[in-house]
Amino acid sequence: MSQAPLSDVSECVEGRNTIPEHFELTKRKENFSLIECACKDVKDPSRAFFRLTGFVRSEFDMLLRLLPDDSLPHRGKAKAINTPEEQLFLLLNVLHHGSCTLTNTYASKKLDSQSATVRLLHSIVSRLRAPLADLFLSFRKDRIESVNDVGMVLDCTVIPTNRPVGRLEYGKKFFSGKHHIYCVKAEVGVNPKVGTASTIGAIFSGSTHDDVIFKEHYPLFESKLEDSKILADSVYIGARPDLDAIITKPVGTQELASHRVIVERFFGRMKTLFSIFRKPWIFEIDLIADYFNVACCLTNCHILHNPLTAID
Repeated sequence: MSQAPLSDVSECVEGRNTIPEHFELTKRKENFSLIECACKDVKDPSRAFFRLTGFVRSEFDMLLRLLPDDSLPHRGKAKAINTPEEQLFLLLNVLHHGSCTLTNTYASKKLDSQSATVRLLHSIVSRLRAPLADLFLSFRKDRIESVNDVGMVLDCTVIPTNRPVGRLEYGKKFFSGKHHIYCVKAEVGVNPKVGTASTIGAIFSGSTHDDVIFKEHYPLFESKLEDSKILADSVYIGARPDLDAIITKPVGTQELASHRVIVERFFGRMKTLFSIFRKPWIFEIDLIADYFNVACCLTNCHILHNPLTAID
């Protein structure tokens, strides 16, 4: 899946996943900017910035201005990555490429080791989760009147993981018989018109059925739905037999299918922007929830400037 062309850098869409090759750094006595360092010796810095983060510079600057002043950790060392610009750039780069390898190429001059980079990343994510949720995660009362006042479209997505270390019985919990991979599941409810995430549930092991996840999360949805309804896939049939607030998609119902596809487009946009969720998870499984919540909020920010389209 590929994302919608961005108006500011339409020429950058082609080959957007290509990583610039010119990352030779020159040692300098004075302190240097991580962003300048990453884009050094590249003919088109704007193009390099887009390829490194998935965001154009104007979107990055807007996001930075919205964040509270104390939302990012402060580092004591003058040489460290201690400016909000550098920290946000570092986070977007790792989320976009799903690896710390490229990051360590230029971050190593400002941090002592790869483990220091990872610790800083976790600190950034944990501090950004709440401010980003306040900014971009809200339940808008948009409805699809033609489909029984649907106020939310709901579905689960899988995030691949490696086989967990430990006993065989523990590892089996993370194996999905449907997808034939080790993974975790995350349930997201999106706005039926705009496609931005409205609610984000907890993370469950890959063997957990979608209807079980829904039963756990329904109190969260119920508090926001009021008298509107949820549109979900046919896998949710039987999740709550006593509940008329969920509308499932029977086979052959094209009208419902055309409205439900918006949640698939949201996942497509998120995983195009942040490939860390397309490949086996590189950190501890316990950290997926924080990273996933931050990524959903950042995706909401991106969608508000670049609406979802069929190619997502």
